[in-house]
Amino acid sequence: MLPEVFVVQSLLNLVSVGATYTPIHRDGYCAFYEDCGKNPEVTGSLLPARVPCLYNGPAKRVTSSMHLQLLQQVCPMLAGLGGETRACCSHRQLKMLEKSLVMSKPLLSRCPSCVDNFVNLYCQNTCSPNQSVHINVTRAFRANISGSLVDAVLEYQCYYSSRFAKGSYNSCRNVRIPSTGGYAISPMCGKYGATLCNAERWLRFQGDSSNGLAPLDIQFVLVPPTDNGSAPGPGPGGGIVPYDGVFHRCDQPSGPEGQACSCLDCVESCPALPTPPAPPGPWTIGRMDGPLALGLILFVGAVLLFACLLFLCRQCPDDHEKNKAPKVTCTRPSTQQRLSWVFQSWGTAVARHPVPVLLASCVAVAVLSCGLVFVKLTTDPVELWSAPESQARSEKAFHDAQFGPFFRTNQIIVTVGPDGHPGYTYNSVFFGPTAFSGLFSKELLLQLLDLQTRLQSISVWSETARRNITLKDICYAPLNPDSPRPTDCAVNSLLQYFQNNRSLIDAVANQTMAGVTGTVDWRDHFLYCINSPLSFKDSTELGMSCIADYGAPVFPFLAVGGYQGEDFSKAEAFIITFSLNNYQPDDPRHEFVLLWEREYLKILQDYKNNKSIKFSFVYMSERSLEDEINRTTAEDIPIFAISYLVIFIYIALALGEYTSWRTVMIDSKVTLGLGGILVVLGAVFASMGTYAYAGVPSSLIILEVVPFLVLAVGADNLFILVLQYGQRDGRSYMAIAASSWVDDFIDWLNPMSRCCRLFASGPNVGEFCPATNNQFACRKKCMKSGQSGIIRPDVEQFNMYLPRFLNDTPTLQCSKGGLGAYGNAVKRDPNGTILASRFMAYHTPLKNSQEYTAALKVAREIAANITKSTREVPGTDPNFEVFPYTITYVYYEQYLTIVNEGLFNIGLCLIPTFVVCCILLGMDIHSGFLNLITIMMIIVDTVGVMTLWDIQYNAVSLINLVTAVGISVEFVSHLTRSFAVSTKKNKVERAKEATYTMGSAVFAGVAMTNLPGIIVLYFAQSQLIQVFFFRLNLVITLLGLVHGLVFLPVLLSYFGPGINTAALLQQDTMKEPLPDNTYVDRCFHNFGYKGSVEDKIAHSTTQCNGSAKMEKHTVPGDRETLSEKGSDLAGSCTDTNSTVTSF
Repeated sequence: MLPEVFVVQSLLNLVSVGATYTPIHRDGYCAFYEDCGKNPEVTGSLLPARVPCLYNGPAKRVTSSMHLQLLQQVCPMLAGLGGETRACCSHRQLKMLEKSLVMSKPLLSRCPSCVDNFVNLYCQNTCSPNQSVHINVTRAFRANISGSLVDAVLEYQCYYSSRFAKGSYNSCRNVRIPSTGGYAISPMCGKYGATLCNAERWLRFQGDSSNGLAPLDIQFVLVPPTDNGSAPGPGPGGGIVPYDGVFHRCDQPSGPEGQACSCLDCVESCPALPTPPAPPGPWTIGRMDGPLALGLILFVGAVLLFACLLFLCRQCPDDHEKNKAPKVTCTRPSTQQRLSWVFQSWGTAVARHPVPVLLASCVAVAVLSCGLVFVKLTTDPVELWSAPESQARSEKAFHDAQFGPFFRTNQIIVTVGPDGHPGYTYNSVFFGPTAFSGLFSKELLLQLLDLQTRLQSISVWSETARRNITLKDICYAPLNPDSPRPTDCAVNSLLQYFQNNRSLIDAVANQTMAGVTGTVDWRDHFLYCINSPLSFKDSTELGMSCIADYGAPVFPFLAVGGYQGEDFSKAEAFIITFSLNNYQPDDPRHEFVLLWEREYLKILQDYKNNKSIKFSFVYMSERSLEDEINRTTAEDIPIFAISYLVIFIYIALALGEYTSWRTVMIDSKVTLGLGGILVVLGAVFASMGTYAYAGVPSSLIILEVVPFLVLAVGADNLFILVLQYGQRDGRSYMAIAASSWVDDFIDWLNPMSRCCRLFASGPNVGEFCPATNNQFACRKKCMKSGQSGIIRPDVEQFNMYLPRFLNDTPTLQCSKGGLGAYGNAVKRDPNGTILASRFMAYHTPLKNSQEYTAALKVAREIAANITKSTREVPGTDPNFEVFPYTITYVYYEQYLTIVNEGLFNIGLCLIPTFVVCCILLGMDIHSGFLNLITIMMIIVDTVGVMTLWDIQYNAVSLINLVTAVGISVEFVSHLTRSFAVSTKKNKVERAKEATYTMGSAVFAGVAMTNLPGIIVLYFAQSQLIQVFFFRLNLVITLLGLVHGLVFLPVLLSYFGPGINTAALLQQDTMKEPLPDNTYVDRCFHNFGYKGSVEDKIAHSTTQCNGSAKMEKHTVPGDRETLSEKGSDLAGSCTDTNSTVTSF
């Protein structure tokens, strides 16, 4: 074994590439042997860049038992089973090879075939006894070893057959890194990453001394096969033969007792699945779009049905002749009469005792309204948007209870400012011409760094803690969660490719590629990192790391946005994400987070006013949604106040009857309008107070919107009451595979890595030894290596080593440590039993509700399949369950069932609406059915307009659609009732009378009490109010008005019920002509007095406009009255003593 090498630069004698240092190329000969010290051309290597000594002689015998044992351990394919073993590597070289392989093997250990092929590559190059056959040294230098000059290798050529190279590469190209979801080949292919990698590029990077691992340069030469493809092509001559050894396919075991790689790491291992059927095309009927054709068929069918019904009606006996009235039969008192008597009795009782009724009502309203002092306002979006018993809420509660709340996200999205740079092409000497968007400006990056640094240095005072709160107190620090430093905080941005270091962004270096010399700068490093984000050193002359300062990779899709495919250099946005720990509301640290986020938002708001910055940005924090709900709600309070005022003014003015401008204040019924509003608001406050007493939470939106809606709906009753009094007078996406701690735990246990080791001697014997510990005492492996290469711990080993894995920090020596990715991914009880565990994955970018909903649906289907298949494994708990969870699921779960739930809820509202309408219309099922049809048409048309006006169908719009059922009743029921009780000769006349008598009340009392307030809502700041309350309620009101006053009268004129014979008989028995056709002009009589007509007139309480005098007028002409006509209609009914009710 040679002593330590001391390299003297003045004695270096670099030899030209054209010199021949391996003249002999034949079996049993080496190209180099033994360790000749450090490579003088390599700096900053992760491992000592030690190079071999030039030696073109016979392979050396392996005589030492330690040497042989190590050869069998590192390169088992070269250790002969019998006879003497020869090799071209010394014990010292084997130790260095082992250290080098330890860095890479853990990444590939999930696939035994890949590991064996990868190890075989290096073993054939370093130790093969036939090394000289495919190795040709091309550069060397004179190394000074203990005063002696020895030729040491700087570079060599390695000849492989393309079949062997591609086969070895293909076995590794799909191996995953579970903790990141990416491919292990990505950091092993340099600037090309996993996407652009191939066998040639993979090997080229392995032989690049600038990669931080290779001790010298290796030129891999891949020789294509001969024409027939069965054998490798010839080498360059001189005895060089490309190595064409055996390789193992990933879907085949590497040994007799081994197993093939899993489907996740080897596509060829996946079972053959039947080709999924092509997605069904659009539904068609013939060549026409199906829904359109069906709509046309239904429309034509409805027209034909209407025409048939109309024809049949005209063939029936004509009951609509002017001089011929329909026959009526004797009926008992109708339901309508009973209801009228009940309400008349109630009204009479209330009117006779006004003071007690008012006092009792005021006291009841006051007592119930006092409950508002106990109201609990909910501003948490989760509480507002998801049902407490929903599946997503249950899953969220389980996740938060087992693993804590999901970390808080605070994000800034940066785009080019109005004066930003245009896009450009950068001629990279390393990558070639590359297009960049105008966002990629060094000046912009430095300004962005200033902003990020300012945010990272936030310090805010906490009165509770009596100290300043900084980012490290609340940040998510995956690799140092217990005592994080500022640089341990997870802040993801493009700036992390430069470790947030201004000098690294400014760095420039000369680079020669393919004989072309140029400069490389921050753009070359960015291009390198987006292709290989796991690289700890790029291959440019800059030699910078792509790993963030907190120790984790920054994937490009988390750092930039607005790109097509994987053209990250054309991104239109930069993304800065601050990840903070989340805490339960009763945790004191929850206040710390809110304080930091408030200061964060304040700084960004102030920064927006900075005119010197070259970029535009939008921002949000975890608390932004809740803050926005509170802010916009508070800003909208004046809008609602104005809305109430407008409705009040309208009601007060519309109820009046005006005779002169001088008497406007007298004629307008201000007191009546105010009283009506107070009655409605009293009902609202009392009901809300009742719910507050019961502990039911509310929200600011409810406090604003509900009174408005109730006022708008309730005010129409005021108009109808006044009108009636006057008439009495006259609505996987999975981006990467899930990260599995189980897979990484098994890889961590693998004895081929140095991750899991134990002290074999010393005071800590038997205890865990970290991978960074280089003591000889740490030589005992946790698990023994088996013949099959498959690692399966028993129960005792599993429970013993799992906590170590979960708390082991990942390092270059052991990248499989579980602290960063899985530190809190496993929930165990005190006995070590696993209660719950989680695995992380990413969705593809989701942009709208449809994509979020589809992603949730697919994720649940995948989880359900996993649950089902796992329960079929013997010994699995029958309650075992897998479910997906992310913070957005609670918001979008509603869309999975909202269509069915919407139909159910609206249908549930229509049923009692139909029943109540039938009862209040005197058990008139016919009229109730027409009411129902019209209401359904209003709802259907509203949904149609929602699509045209971009009003999304969600929980809020569904609430409005359910409310629309109640509002629609106001538009149709009054008109229908007026038609039903009309005694005109035919349906057309009855429809006219109903429209004439009730149309004004519907228009003035329903539509016009809604529209002014709704229009005011247009000026609200909240999008929620503008879209779901202004737009949607405007649509509902206008459609209800058109259906109620245009469609419904026509519908009634054709298909309305016949004359209500009971109402006609009631009218007949309640009317009697006055002598000489006497009519009372503009006077109102209290006819509660029983007696003859003369006595009634004499004793009635009469009030006339201007006087108490009752004037009588004799009208000449036809003396026929309704009483006479009613007697004719009554037929054989016995006449009863009537009381006069006509004026």
